[in-house]
Order: sequence, then structure tokens, then C-alpha cells
Amino acid sequence: MRSERDTVEALQRFFQTSFFPDVQPETVRKVEALSAPPAEETPETCLRRGDERAAEGDIAGAIEAYRQAVRLGGQEARPHTRLADAYVYTENSARAIAQYKKAINVAPKDAEPHFGLAELYRRYGRVKAAIREYRVAAYLDQTNAYYRYRLADALIHTGFLHDALVELTRAVEIEPADAFYRYWLAELHLRRGEQHQALAQLEIAAELADQDDYYHLRLGALYLQLGQAEKAVRSIRNAIRIRPDNGSYKHILGEIYLRLGRNDAANVCYEFAGPLDAYDQDFVRRFGAEAGW
Repeated sequence: MRSERDTVEALQRFFQTSFFPDVQPETVRKVEALSAPPAEETPETCLRRGDERAAEGDIAGAIEAYRQAVRLGGQEARPHTRLADAYVYTENSARAIAQYKKAINVAPKDAEPHFGLAELYRRYGRVKAAIREYRVAAYLDQTNAYYRYRLADALIHTGFLHDALVELTRAVEIEPADAFYRYWLAELHLRRGEQHQALAQLEIAAELADQDDYYHLRLGALYLQLGQAEKAVRSIRNAIRIRPDNGSYKHILGEIYLRLGRNDAANVCYEFAGPLDAYDQDFVRRFGAEAGW
């Protein structure tokens, strides 16, 4: 015999389809789902709600959702980490540090809170403490190239260029097809006076990021430093292909042609470059300094 609840539900469906004969059963089920009581919240649902609020710019709402995730999460690290990230956004550093440390206490082998804590320490000038946390994060997540890059950047700013080289080299090994890490490895080689090693990395970076005009521009400057002006012409032409509206690039190409003794080609470049404003003139001067003119 059917229960009273079954009877009530059957009657509800009967009357709904009687009044709205064109309504499909799937639509009825959706309406019933909307009218059903809300499902019990879990840490995951709270985290998703917090992420949605954060994406909408409602940081206060995100913080409240993350707090609820923390209350429900027990011994889970992610709610603490997300709450800490939100506090960082609101520049509430004391609470952010507290939440990162709670996440680390809950899950000491989770790399993410160590990295978040390192970024926060770095922001407030505690570089040595940041390096320590970056190292832990990189050790715990050895396939994360970005952690290595951030560690290397902190090491560069403290003068430990060899250690930084080790980390950036590892980042490139982890993500060999990512031009970003190769570019920064090239920049570090240049800082160490290793032009040919820099050239090898920058050539690959420009090839991988074929639509990044700045990589081609930097490669052109390095070719000029090494006395390879014809290759520099090719690189600057690639930069112009990507940014045909940039008059300073055309002017730079004209300067290269002028130094090659190709005055007619230089004049064509100057003509198409047009008059440069003060910013573009300064840009050309800075490029010249990098190129060794």
C-alpha cells in the first residue's frame, strides 16, 4: 500500500501536469528540485561558494564562506588556505599568516600554504623567511615550476645568483615548453655575464612565444651585443610583425640599418615610424643602451 507521502507526491505531479499539460516531466523534476530543502553544506560547497563570491569581487562574502568551510572542515588544510588568501587580498596580514600556519599545522606536507606564506613574507620585506617557505613549497611540490621561479626571484634579490640559477634551470626542466621560464633564465645568465647561454635560452623562448613582441625585441638587443646585426634585423622585424602599430620598433630597425650602412632602408623605417613622442624616444634610447650602442 502506498504511503501518504507517495500519495501526496503523486497528486502534486498529477495537478501540475493537469494545469500545464505541455510541461515535460523533466521540467517538473527541475521545479521540484528548486523547491526542495537545501542540501547540507560541506567544506567543499562552502569553498565553491567562496570562490564564486571572490570571482564576483565580493570578498566579504568570500571570507564568510571560507570561514564556514573552516568551521566544517575539521582537519582539512584547504579551507584555511583559501581564507588566508582572502585575508591577503584585504591586506589583513596578521590573520592571513595565522590561517596559513593553521593550514600547515593541519597538513604540513601541503605545499600551497607554504607558498602563500612565502608570498606574504616577501610582500612585507621578510625575504629570508620567504626563501625558507619557498624552499619548503618547492620541495613538497617538485613539479611546480612557478614555485621554483618565485624562489629564484627572491634569491636574485638577495644576491644568491648561483642558487637562483639552479632553481630557474630546474623550472625550465619541469616546463621546457614554457617560454616564460626560459626568458627569465636568459635574463639571469645575462646578469651573470653569460651571454651565449642567455642567447640559447632567449632564442628558444622567442620561438616558443612567437607572438610575444618583447621576447623578439630582447633577442634583437642581445644579437646586437654579440655583433650579429643581421640576426637582430630579423628579430626586430618579427617584433614589428606582431606590433605593426609600434613606431619605436620601426625606428629601432632604422637605427640598425643605419649602422649597417644601409641608409635607404633606414630612411624607409624612419618614414613609416613617424614622429616619436617623448616616451617612445626614451624607449629607443634604453634599447640602444641594452644593445651596446
